[in-house]
This record gives sequence, structure tokens and C-alpha cells, in this order.
Amino acid sequence: MSSSNSDGAAPSPPASSSEQIHARIATALKSVVPSTESCLVGSVSKHTLPDTVSFSNLNAMHGHVKAEAKESPQCDFIAASGHRLVYSSRFGTLQPSAVVTASTTGRKRQRAAELAQENTALTSAEEVQRRVTSAEGMNPEDASRISSALYGVLTGLRGPSGEEVVQSYAVLVKQISQFGYTGPIIVLALRCTSGVAIPVSTLKRALGTCWNDGIVTVQRTYAPLGLEEKDLPLSEEGSAAAEMGNAPLLIAATAGRPSLEKKKNSESMPLTMSTDKAANSADNSSKK
Repeated sequence: MSSSNSDGAAPSPPASSSEQIHARIATALKSVVPSTESCLVGSVSKHTLPDTVSFSNLNAMHGHVKAEAKESPQCDFIAASGHRLVYSSRFGTLQPSAVVTASTTGRKRQRAAELAQENTALTSAEEVQRRVTSAEGMNPEDASRISSALYGVLTGLRGPSGEEVVQSYAVLVKQISQFGYTGPIIVLALRCTSGVAIPVSTLKRALGTCWNDGIVTVQRTYAPLGLEEKDLPLSEEGSAAAEMGNAPLLIAATAGRPSLEKKKNSESMPLTMSTDKAANSADNSSKK
């Protein structure tokens, strides 16, 4: 017999049903991106992924779980575990927004802290928009998209129990110049706490239109975006985690399209990012 949790979460499916759901999810994920390991741990379907996964693939995996959730309530997460990138789906789980709302309702002090945090986030987002807009060749609309994504991340990106996950962030202007493509692109990079699962629906909602293009990774560098772990400030918490051998979850979202110099067959050639332009960057650590 299945049981329901005291916090109002939906009941977990029977063990036999969980195994069937897990098997279907594992098969679906392999059609999107190869998983090096899949296992069912209690009511959690866990899948170890390659070190780097694109937003488009993560969104496809999210879609498969949402389809399963129509018959069996569940919520999916992405996390860095040790040095592994892990995708998981917890059966019988409330949507994260409901969990966070239940934990904060009626707490005046916490709401006051949230308002202060929102004001700080708004100030940071406005400053980023101003600085990026003033950068040569930048599109004001792209600056606005990155600014909105930053505000969404600082105010809304939380773990399943409402815990803060962003240790630090950087907004970088990178320059593309290869195979006929040339122009700047904006990268919003996040260093997130190792071991804390981030609901994919929360990440998607926080990034808004910047969810269209980006990656999640446990690598220290990601050459196609010219991204390095050292681009992001290291907090005391992050330093302690690194000493214990735990990699952070790095998230990079982009905005902006380079201009296209029309050359023969240039559209079919891959793009790579140069790392020699990181001007007009804004680095900050998140509030503890």
C-alpha cells in the first residue's frame, strides 16, 4: 500500500509501478542523451549523465518526466554529486513552488528578508543591464533578457526545500569570430552548491527566455563558451566543498546573436567561442 506524506505530497506509487516508471524514464533519457548509470533508489529514479548537458537536452528529459507525471506525480531535478552530473525524478513529490510556499507562509521575518533580497537582486539586475547595454555592439533587448534572467535566478532559484543554491554569478561579454560568424554574446554563469538538487521546472522558470540556449556542467571549464570556473567568485562554502572533492554545478545561459558574414557553406560550420573578451563583466557572490 502506498502512503502519503504529512506535508501533503502525493502518495508514492507501489514498488512494482515505480520500477516500471523508472524503466520507461531510463529508456526515454537514453534517446536524448547517454546515461552512464541508472538506478532506482527508493522512490527516486537517478541517472548519471555526461559531464555537460545542453539546455535543449535537459528540456527534452524534463518533457519525458512531465509526460509520466500525468499518471504518476513526480518532480525532476539536476545536481552535481561528487564529480558527477546527476538527473533524478522523485515520485510522489509536490511541485517545488508548492513546497516553498508552504514553508514561508505567515513568516513575517522571512518575508522581510525576501523583500530585501528582491531589492538587492533588482539593483544588481539593473546594473548588469546598464553595463551590458553600454558595451560596444550589444543589443539592448539581449541585455534586458540577461538582466531578467539574473533577477529570476537571484530571487527564484532554490532547492527543493527552499534553500539557496547560487553561490556566485558572473555576467560576461564574449566575442565570437570564426567560420564567418562574428559578434558579441552575453553569458550568465552561475556557480551552484554541490549536492543540492535543483528542480528543473524552477531553473526553467528562473531563466525565462535565456532557457533557450545554455548548458549545465560539472567540468571546470567549457571551451565552446570560453567559460572557466575561475570566472566565478569562490565562496567559503564553495572552497570547503572543493577541498572535500565535490565539484560545483556550473550553469551558463546565453543571449545575443553574432552577425553573420555571408560566406560559402558557413551556416553548416560549428561555432566556437574566443576567450579574449570578458569586458563589462559583473561578478557577485549570492547572499548567505
